[in-house]
Amino acid sequence: MLTRAQEARAAELADQGASWKEIARKLGVTDKAAKSAAERGAKLSPADLTLEKQRRQLMARRHRRLDDRERQVMWQRLGLRGWEPKTLAEIAAQMGLSKQRVSQIEAAAWVKLEA
Repeated sequence: MLTRAQEARAAELADQGASWKEIARKLGVTDKAAKSAAERGAKLSPADLTLEKQRRQLMARRHRRLDDRERQVMWQRLGLRGWEPKTLAEIAAQMGLSKQRVSQIEAAAWVKLEA
């Protein structure tokens, strides 16, 4: 299951003319998953797309409030600073943590960012 940010990114890349293979490579998923994500991303409402954009902007403005681990998790979840959006499982595997722990780190980061 891909994140909403990954779906939005896939739809954006498809709109720019990227092939499914290119989208799959950039998101680190199969061609089938890339096509499915792009189709779901294209169906996101304008409100959902605006919310994703606002969340990215909030993170970009306030990232200094976070510690290094929180910042790394958030950059990867939202697809910022050169990262493609990733799922909790992908981040957990990369960082050697459980999905539950990554979820806790993300939740704590949102509290700090929204304060």
